[in-house]
Amino acid sequence: MDYRFRTVRDSTLRRDLGSDYEELQKALKAYLHKSALVLAGGIVEAVLINYLRVIGYRHGPKKTDPDRMSLEDLISACRSEGALSQETAALCTVMRGYRNLVHPGRILREGESPDHARAEVAAKAVERVLEDVHNRIRKRPEWAAERVLEEFDWPPPLKRTVEKKIGQLPEADLIRLLVDVLPNRAAEASCNDDEVTLDGCDKCFWAAFKLASPEARTKAAAATLGVIEATAPYNSSGLIGALFSAELLPYLDCVNRDVLISYVVDELDGRVRNGHWMRVAGLGSFLSESDVPAFIEALARGVVRGDDRLRSFVKKAIVDEAKAMSDECRRLALIHLDKLIESLRRKGKGEGAARLSEVRFQIEPLRDEDIPR
Repeated sequence: MDYRFRTVRDSTLRRDLGSDYEELQKALKAYLHKSALVLAGGIVEAVLINYLRVIGYRHGPKKTDPDRMSLEDLISACRSEGALSQETAALCTVMRGYRNLVHPGRILREGESPDHARAEVAAKAVERVLEDVHNRIRKRPEWAAERVLEEFDWPPPLKRTVEKKIGQLPEADLIRLLVDVLPNRAAEASCNDDEVTLDGCDKCFWAAFKLASPEARTKAAAATLGVIEATAPYNSSGLIGALFSAELLPYLDCVNRDVLISYVVDELDGRVRNGHWMRVAGLGSFLSESDVPAFIEALARGVVRGDDRLRSFVKKAIVDEAKAMSDECRRLALIHLDKLIESLRRKGKGEGAARLSEVRFQIEPLRDEDIPR
């Protein structure tokens, strides 16, 4: 994710601003002065509107909604609220004048035109606004949930540090952190392959989840599933690995529980194929009969093909999760394991069959009457 815009509440706007910022840098390098002025003005305007929206600003002329305010009024309002220093507000005012130079009529009337120096001033205004606003919100209660995310910068946060910060949040901010901030930030980090932020989201989410009320946990579980579904066509693998735990499942209804389990089983299968692992502790007790074959097959692949480290994780998971299954699901798991073992033997893969047999008999030891005489 682009940390410059982590104070912007709306995830779509946050992504758009990150894209605009990258385009602004390209415009500066390519000497596209008009484009740079337009992009810089738009970024500043959006950041100031976001700030006033969040604090509930209604003090402008006729209690103007920030969305309807001009850039001049936005600069003035944010200056009065302490979000902009006098120097930054003055720089924004200069930038506002430069932005008007993109109109051909203005160029003809005043004989001035956009140039590289003006574009650089506009870009400097963007940096100063981002810095001033970020420094200001560190002191505002409205961003208490977002401030927890500052722990995600390198090095990764210690678990006890995250728990301490979360434990100090008011209940309303704790709920917003679980239901809105963390699922969305984790989704962005997943799509950007940002493992540091994903790791931080993981620590933060579960620390908050343990402190939340049952009602908040229900909302958090639904929000997490919603983000996983929304990002599935793009890249939700890191997100599932970071935010999934069987602790979510009791807080979902039957339909949504089945949806999440299907995502987890698919993700588990993909990870094991690539020699990786993810936590599944507690999943077995929630599996339906239709989930069992895919779940067992994914794990069995790790026993047969995985390295020693992966194999140790997978063996323990098969035994633990099978024992946690319902009687009927466990019976189906054993039947499927027997089929896989027999298939391996027929293919001449005796070592793999032996490994899987060892695991199978840890679930249900061989009885005397089953031994051929």
